[in-house]
Amino acid sequence: MTKLVLKKKIYFYAIFFVSVLYLFTFNETNSRYLGSLQANKDVLAVPILNLSNDKVTYTPDKMKPGDEIEYTFDVLNTDSGRTNEILLDYYFFVDVDSIIPLQVKIYDINDTQEEELPITNSKTGNIRMPFGTETTRKYKAKIIWNSADNDLRYVNQEAKITIELRGSQVIN
Repeated sequence: MTKLVLKKKIYFYAIFFVSVLYLFTFNETNSRYLGSLQANKDVLAVPILNLSNDKVTYTPDKMKPGDEIEYTFDVLNTDSGRTNEILLDYYFFVDVDSIIPLQVKIYDINDTQEEELPITNSKTGNIRMPFGTETTRKYKAKIIWNSADNDLRYVNQEAKITIELRGSQVIN
């Protein structure tokens, strides 16, 4: 055999060996990642929380010190005839974009009473949403401008209050 033919065979076997090694090594790694992404197509779990596009924004016009404005809104676990099928927790994130010292309080409106939801670090605590049956929860947001906060620097200032619904699946 000539040196040229021998070199070609060595290169061929080297490339073949590296290719086979690469194939077995990386095929196993890829299959683990791909396997974790596959889902059972027979199971359909639909997480649904509805709050007017997951965010409600209020711009209280013509407020003055001592005023209180109330807005009501609902949180539903249905959308277009489908009902939530996953156990969910949600909370409200409250953002006040204003130099006016406004307070925002959120109340859970039950059949007979209103329960204030404590707001800490701009968010309420987690609220559990049942699944499998259609549920509507009613809430009220109260925007308060304390009468003692009547500084002239607040004249003609704008305020924007955003209440955002944030949820996550509960895994036991």
